[in-house]
Amino acid sequence: MPPASLILVIFIILFALAFDVTNGMHDAANSIATIVSTPALTPRQAGLGRAWRDTDRLEKDGHG
Repeated sequence: MPPASLILVIFIILFALAFDVTNGMHDAANSIATIVSTPALTPRQAGLGRAWRDTDRLEKDGHG
């Protein structure tokens, strides 16, 4: 059985990753809502643009 400290570290890492994913979803929703509330883009255009920028940033930086 692994030591308790290793289990704690794994739990903390998994918790941080889960938080990062949910926080990213909220950030994306807020940026899309801001753009769509003005007639600048349609919801589909805003969603596709956000997905493109997130993917592009992952390729350049290696992280979100």
